[in-house]
Amino acid sequence: MFKGVGRKTAQRMALETILLSPERVNQFAASLTHTRTHIRFCKACFYLTWGDYCHICKDTRRQRSVICVVSEPKDVLNIDQTGHFDGLFHVLGGVISPLDGIYPEMLRFKELRDRIVATGVRDVILALNPTVEGDTTVLYLKEYLSGVGVSLYQLAQGIPIGADLGYLDEVTIDKAFEGKRLL
Repeated sequence: MFKGVGRKTAQRMALETILLSPERVNQFAASLTHTRTHIRFCKACFYLTWGDYCHICKDTRRQRSVICVVSEPKDVLNIDQTGHFDGLFHVLGGVISPLDGIYPEMLRFKELRDRIVATGVRDVILALNPTVEGDTTVLYLKEYLSGVGVSLYQLAQGIPIGADLGYLDEVTIDKAFEGKRLL
């Protein structure tokens, strides 16, 4: 039911819930219902919010000339929690995946382009997962945003810190060589 929650974790969560008092279960259920009913997508970036605009878009300290493009709201949360990115975000709502029935017209590409043109964004950072679908979406965006006058960047890929080369797959090593830099 929930991505990233395995069978054993789900069992533990179910058992803990069963052991709660009926009042706590009702509070929990009411909280879930309230959240599902009142959470919506930000009108600018499509992150999650209680109002029309999310706390990130309303933050006047953020760089307005830089947008980080992600596939899902959870990616905004993960990147923002690091504290290293101070620009804005744009949530596509997924990645291109014809095998899963997800095509470009189903994602928020037009909204991204319109936003770039309307607000004078200069830099767009594509922070999509390094998968076939993510790479396909990056290639599509590269073509789709050509002529808009922005610089496109992609997050670095390659060997994670602390990794042992003997345990890495060929694609990861290949990406690391592609992204090599002069010291």
